[in-house]
Amino acid sequence: MQTGATIQDNCPELPRSRQELWFLKRTISFLGLFSLGPALATANDADLRRFTFEVNPGVVWMQDVSYREPGVSGSFSVDPGPSLELALGYKLNQSLLIELQSGLLLFFSGSSHLNQFEEDVRDDIYQVPIMARLVYKVPLHSRFRPFLGVGVGGVYTSVDENFGFLGSRSVGTDFTFGYQACAGVRYQINHLIALGLEYDFMGTLEHNFGSLHLGETYSHNVAVSLSLQF
Repeated sequence: MQTGATIQDNCPELPRSRQELWFLKRTISFLGLFSLGPALATANDADLRRFTFEVNPGVVWMQDVSYREPGVSGSFSVDPGPSLELALGYKLNQSLLIELQSGLLLFFSGSSHLNQFEEDVRDDIYQVPIMARLVYKVPLHSRFRPFLGVGVGGVYTSVDENFGFLGSRSVGTDFTFGYQACAGVRYQINHLIALGLEYDFMGTLEHNFGSLHLGETYSHNVAVSLSLQF
């Protein structure tokens, strides 16, 4: 008995069971992938095409606008008109994009609402927004890329009275604070080009054109977008 105990004490340690070896291999593999995660994310961001350029033609309409002149006040409406927006962007990472956006929004009225004493006069409003935007792209493993965004900046506004073949007269211009929210979806055709559909809401503070005062304006723009990445 004593000899047997001595032999057992001097034996080398038995190898681990297969179950323990399997668990050890999986643990090492998991730790290896975890340690490579930040490196892979950095590599993806390093290969990212940082700059974007967008061209967005569309249709825009404005909610009724209040006005005030000496001796008269009220509200008026304008017809939907064409719009064109341009944006230059820089990608912070795969999901966040900052943009500088501008464009031209045209609103036409069928008759004059600002001057009730003149007939056959049309009021036209032109707006040029200049916005800094932050856009978040929803991360999906798909060619479809939904996005949301917000922006702040300024809006140049011009009001003209159009007398038809007799020409037009500028009522006034101003530049006031503006803000924006957007949403849409793009389809990534390839790594350079994407097509999409976008909705923009834009609001401004009140406008001052000398004796004419316009209230806050709210416009809605629906556009198709062509986005280039480089």
